[in-house]
Amino acid sequence: MRRLLAITLVAVSLNAAAAEPSSPPRKLVLRERARWTATDAVVQRVQFAPDGKSLVVASGGGEASLWTLAGEARGKLAGQRSPMFNAVFSPGGDTLATTGYDGTLRLWPLPASETFRTLKVHRAAVNDVAFCGSTGRVVTGSDEGVARLWQIHEEKLDVVAEVQGAGTVRRVACDAAHGRFANSFDSGEVQVTAFSGRAVARFDSGQHRLNAIALARDGKRLLTGSTDGSVKLWTTNGRPLLTRRVVEKGWVNDARFSPDGRLIAVATDDGHVRVYDLSGSLLADQAVTKARATSALFSADGRLLAGGSSTGEAFVFEV
Repeated sequence: MRRLLAITLVAVSLNAAAAEPSSPPRKLVLRERARWTATDAVVQRVQFAPDGKSLVVASGGGEASLWTLAGEARGKLAGQRSPMFNAVFSPGGDTLATTGYDGTLRLWPLPASETFRTLKVHRAAVNDVAFCGSTGRVVTGSDEGVARLWQIHEEKLDVVAEVQGAGTVRRVACDAAHGRFANSFDSGEVQVTAFSGRAVARFDSGQHRLNAIALARDGKRLLTGSTDGSVKLWTTNGRPLLTRRVVEKGWVNDARFSPDGRLIAVATDDGHVRVYDLSGSLLADQAVTKARATSALFSADGRLLAGGSSTGEAFVFEV
């Protein structure tokens, strides 16, 4: 009798717990901190400096401009054949790498000066670049359908690994801690490659052209964003975890993880920046421009979110 009573009580307790509604996801508030005109062309990409005190804007006009978080100009790096698809800081913040339509990568020493090093890395436009730790390695992607991992030396440049596929390599990402990089193809394919050149995974995302690819710091998850208006979350070996349509009409132009890997920031054609958790719950939906939102990313401490628009504006929000 006592055993039956105990089982009954447990069953009632479990049923009551199941009946309780799960708590809704916590909403985030984005408060505008600064906004300014950074270029008279489209903002291609924005990136925070490693120290979190400034940022760089890559422009369709073929220049990279440096700014404080309040929108004060700190330098301009120009002369590379336009458009400039990306500009990224090295992990130490002492170098800026910019990509050019002419197949070149430029390395600019910081603070900004007129000196730079030009590296011929592809035969067609270089669409993206990412530093792979502080070892002098970078990964690039180009219109020729090739992604390459490079080792940069003082007087030469060595190819460490190369990936080829169908269509433009639009975006690349690097995970130095786990020794691998990822790239997208306009065919919708994704490849994850070890620094040794071994293919970790290659899979069809089922999406259209991929404008965004990101690797979480824990080395377990990968994010893609597409011109079909969707973002997808994957394991790094290509197992699907989540599909979320984030805009009904228009493109996903950028999608990034937060530093802790728990949030996703997305910039879309409808002029919004949206923040989701890993379950796909919408935590924030901010209209940032009446045009296209082209870039969105978190600061290293996760407290700020910056981005840009097709009208040349840059913005910074407090999260």
